[in-house]
Amino acid sequence: MILFFSWGWALYQNLLKDEFKRDSFKNPWAMTKIAFWAGVIVLLVLMTPNHFRKVRYGARPEAYVLCESDTPGAHAGLAEKVSRW
Repeated sequence: MILFFSWGWALYQNLLKDEFKRDSFKNPWAMTKIAFWAGVIVLLVLMTPNHFRKVRYGARPEAYVLCESDTPGAHAGLAEKVSRW
């Protein structure tokens, strides 16, 4: 939506000046691409820290997270009790 608004505003400004400036359309598109990929990276960082370490045991509804195997006394803990940070 922001991209279309920015393009519409640039087109309106170009029509008022009776000339076409191609550069006024490049900045909103670059900003949209950067915002999209930043959103994808933030989503990956927030959603996957324990996702690949979760284990389900039988038909039980709770998920367990496997701790590091080289830590003495390590065991699987409930995923909801393990902090992501």
